[in-house]
Amino acid sequence: VGSPTLTEEVAKAAAELIKNQRRGIYNFTSSGKCSWYGFAEKIFEITGLTANLNPVKSSDISRPAVRPEYSVLDCSKFKRDTNFMIQRWDKSLRTFLLSLNLY
Repeated sequence: VGSPTLTEEVAKAAAELIKNQRRGIYNFTSSGKCSWYGFAEKIFEITGLTANLNPVKSSDISRPAVRPEYSVLDCSKFKRDTNFMIQRWDKSLRTFLLSLNLY
């Protein structure tokens, strides 16, 4: 479970920190959270495409590096120090997919 985030949103967030002369370490991700399965489901929902999706446990997938089961970051410091409106991951995903004009 994580918070998918558009690189464009990360760039805007970094610009906001620079504009406000903030220094230090900040976490930033889109708001909300989902699993990889939920992410794939949302892509198919938005695009209107169909696929047979089958959820699998992360522990059943062989990966070169161990990944945490829950990797949602705490962005409270970023929220406290900026007036930036953090988008929900699914709204950003919809905007991105629509910009591709593929469907």
